[in-house]
Amino acid sequence: MKPFCWYCERTFDDEKVLIQHQKAKHLKCLVCKKKMGTASGLVIHCQQVHKEAITKIPGSIPGRETTEIDIYGMEGVPEEDIARHREAELTGKKKARVETEASDSDKSPPSGPQSSPSQAPPSLALPPQGYPYGYLPGMPPPQPWMMPSAGPPPPPSLPPQQSAVTAAVNAAVGQAGEMHMIYSDENVQMEEKRADHERYRFDEEKVKSEAQSLESSIEARLAALQKTLG
Repeated sequence: MKPFCWYCERTFDDEKVLIQHQKAKHLKCLVCKKKMGTASGLVIHCQQVHKEAITKIPGSIPGRETTEIDIYGMEGVPEEDIARHREAELTGKKKARVETEASDSDKSPPSGPQSSPSQAPPSLALPPQGYPYGYLPGMPPPQPWMMPSAGPPPPPSLPPQQSAVTAAVNAAVGQAGEMHMIYSDENVQMEEKRADHERYRFDEEKVKSEAQSLESSIEARLAALQKTLG
């Protein structure tokens, strides 16, 4: 089972990204925007710094707004909620598999006899390209006056008209030189995207290797220092 947010039931691939989501979405002070690690930390911060009482966690689904339960990633999540989420996830996978099998069976061709296009009566056959409707193979070539006319040429396409607002925006962009977009995704916070980046992902093997290299360097310097003092 993948880690999920207890406050909003959103699923994540990495618990590190889940923790960043909880801090940015549910455990952030609405006054000073400071991010906390737990619900109790948010309550204490609002009481001591802003003299305000927090009774509900922001962005939580009904029934999960309580501040009496400390959730940090998957730590502190009640066992019954974990079992309920796992059951709902399995039910959703089974339902998706049944719907996929049903759609595949609907797309399968019928087993009964089918009529091929070559068995259509000659009267319903389409004439060769450029010949009038009703012409059949074997008939004498049609006269020029029987050939379908190409019709008048289509009118030339006009360039799309810009509204006054679009023209004003383009003019402003041209004067400023560049336009910087403001991040406005309410579902995915900037901290979540940064934590999910490969550069910031936790690599246990890399950390162990760097720790061993640092330990070896410290031991070598201590040995050299002892040799110098001795």
